[in-house]
Amino acid sequence: MITAVLDANIWLSLLISHKALPYLDAVLEGRLRLYTSPTLTTETITVSERKKFERYRLPSAEEISRLHSDFTSIFAPESLFDFYPDPKDN
Repeated sequence: MITAVLDANIWLSLLISHKALPYLDAVLEGRLRLYTSPTLTTETITVSERKKFERYRLPSAEEISRLHSDFTSIFAPESLFDFYPDPKDN
């Protein structure tokens, strides 16, 4: 089984390109285990609501939150990196 954490930008890219289905199928079939955190879920929703994404007709905030809860396991990092130049990426 593959284990992964998808960044908000990856989630949005999959939703924009309509290529999320194979990944969600892999989760349902037990070939892929996705993890997320409350912070990543919030970031995905916040970024999806930016004006530049309006034209893509992305799922609503509620639907994105449901996707995260239905297809991922929640984890809380024990420690955070603090050496990236952009504090949001730590």
